[in-house]
Amino acid sequence: VKLGYRYIIDIDTFVCLVPTILENLAEFLQKDSHIPREITKRGVIISIECGYIIFHGCKITVSKPELLLLCALLNTNGYCNPAYLQNYLETSTSKPVSPSYITVTLSRLNKEIYKATGMNIIKNRYGFGYYLDI
Repeated sequence: VKLGYRYIIDIDTFVCLVPTILENLAEFLQKDSHIPREITKRGVIISIECGYIIFHGCKITVSKPELLLLCALLNTNGYCNPAYLQNYLETSTSKPVSPSYITVTLSRLNKEIYKATGMNIIKNRYGFGYYLDI
């Protein structure tokens, strides 16, 4: 509880933790007790917990799979083949993902970024994979 867990799934667990939560309530209510984690790379600010990115001063709300794929693209300097992105997303979400899902998700993400900034930053080169043009 002291580490700042915000969500408790099981009601029985919650009932057992109520005394501990009440003892440490002052820590939870402090202003800086929970700082949202933001990642900044190549001019893109990503907030995974809140589900948005900031690019060229525009705040864009995106889904978690889109955020994960964008993080994978930001972590590589060159091309990311679809198999790598598929494996990365399957590992992160613990669900099977099809190659067409990767394509659709990246095109939706690129469309949202284009609507906000007027820039297509996710490019695809056939035979090599996806890359960021930032």
